[in-house]
Amino acid sequence: MARIAGVDLPREKRVEIGLTYIYGIGRATAKRIVEEAGIAESTRVRDLTDSEVNKLREIIDASVMVEEEVYLLEVKRLRRMQGLEKALVELLQIRRNSLKRRI
Repeated sequence: MARIAGVDLPREKRVEIGLTYIYGIGRATAKRIVEEAGIAESTRVRDLTDSEVNKLREIIDASVMVEEEVYLLEVKRLRRMQGLEKALVELLQIRRNSLKRRI
């Protein structure tokens, strides 16, 4: 079984489909990676040689953000958005309070 980016790829799937099991890799990216590695489209994960698996690893490590990197980026983005939301709520409360005082 091929293990890439901390994920065991399913043995019976084509390589292009197997790569999509890695968080951060979709069909288009998987297709580009397989073409760049020079692996035939019909190749199954179980038929990959060690050199092909290593080539896939190198390409993924060099050009694609996967698994933990994507997760950490999303967490940072969500925390930033939550901070912005909190600031917006505070501004709206201040605005509402200032309008009440004018009446």
